[in-house]
Formats: sequence, structure tokens, C-alpha cells
Amino acid sequence: MIERAIILACATHMDQKTPSGQSYVLHPLRVMAKFEGDEEAQIVAVLHDVLQMNRLITPHDIETSSFGNKRIASALHAMTSVSEDESLASVMERCADNELARVVKLAALVDWRDNEIKADPSLEYEVQEYKKRVGQINLAINTLRHYVTEVAL
Repeated sequence: MIERAIILACATHMDQKTPSGQSYVLHPLRVMAKFEGDEEAQIVAVLHDVLQMNRLITPHDIETSSFGNKRIASALHAMTSVSEDESLASVMERCADNELARVVKLAALVDWRDNEIKADPSLEYEVQEYKKRVGQINLAINTLRHYVTEVAL
């Protein structure tokens, strides 16, 4: 299953570059590597920007593909902006409500910060934006942990 997801990610990101000039596909591949042993998380990680960057592919396409299922499609949908002007807060709320999306989104943001930002220190504005995003996700995770603890009591 994972091989087909990697092929789709490579095809989608083939000619794309990060702001610092790196091949974009390296980002989702690095994120995928953080989830060794969890194939669903690896698939979501390697595909996490595919729906965003290829609007011809839908969550339904992923769900019905040979490598997808409803859980994977739901996580990818949660991580994908539905329009160019959708707020980051809206995306973060969806990620906070979906465990698989939440852990992959956090890993993706940390990877972007650790690799893309360090590759081009002139992107200081993006450093601040990504720190804010990681902080928002951490807040969402802590809120959910608190909620789960309260419900369990």
C-alpha cells in the first residue's frame, strides 16, 4: 500500500520546489519516515500535501484507492485547506479533532521548521509563522488530553 502512496506523492510534487530551492517531495518523505511501523500514519504523512497541491484528487479518491481507507481519507481531508482563503485556525481545528491528522500535521510542521527554515535563514517570517502553528497544534493536543482525562474520570 505505501509504495503506491509514495508514487502518487512523487508524481504530485515532481517539479515542485520549497522556497529555499529543495525538492518538495523530500518534505513528505521525511515526515513519513517518522512513523515507521504505522502504515496508515506513513500514508497520511507522505500524502499530506497532495490534496492541497493537486485539486483533481479528492478525499473520496484516496478512500477508494488501493492504499486508502476512510480513516486515511478523513485525516487528509482534515489537513487540507478547502479554499485559498481558509484560515489556518480552521485547518488546525479540523486537525485537533482527528488524531491521525493531528500527529502527522505536528510532525510536518516540525519537519518544515527543522529543514526548510534552517536551509534558508532569510525565511525568518516563516520561522515565526511556523512557531505559531506548532504552538496552536500543541495547544489543541493539550486541550484534547485534558478533555480525555476529564471524560475518563
